[in-house]
Amino acid sequence: MSLINFSQTRKVNPIISRLLLCAFFCFMLCSSWAQSKQISKHVKDTFTCLHISVADKKFYTVSFSRSQRIYRISTSRDKKKYLNLLRESQLKNLPVVVERETEQSDLILRVECATTKQNNKK
Repeated sequence: MSLINFSQTRKVNPIISRLLLCAFFCFMLCSSWAQSKQISKHVKDTFTCLHISVADKKFYTVSFSRSQRIYRISTSRDKKKYLNLLRESQLKNLPVVVERETEQSDLILRVECATTKQNNKK
C-alpha cells in the first residue's frame, strides 16, 4: 500500500502526507551523502632526509632514515620551499615532518621543520 493510498483511506490530509514523503526522501538523500563524504586525514611522519635525486621532469625522489621506501615530491614551484627544507635536513641532519595522503602513498604533500613545530607547542 502506497503512502498516497494510505492517506486516502485513513482520511489524512494529502498535502501533509506528500510533505512527509518529501521530507523522508530529503532525509535519506542527506544521510547517504554524509556517509559517502569521507574526511581524509593525512599521515604525518618525522624523518631525516638521507638522499634527494631527480627522478624525471615532474618528480624528485627522496629517501629518509627510518624508512626503506623511496618517496616522491613534485618539482612544481609551490614545492620549492619543501625541497629546500629537505635539502637542509639532508645537510644538517635535522628532522622534518613529512605529510602524505595515506600510509601507502609515496607522494609527499607537505614538509615542515620538526624543531619549529615542537617550539610552537611549548
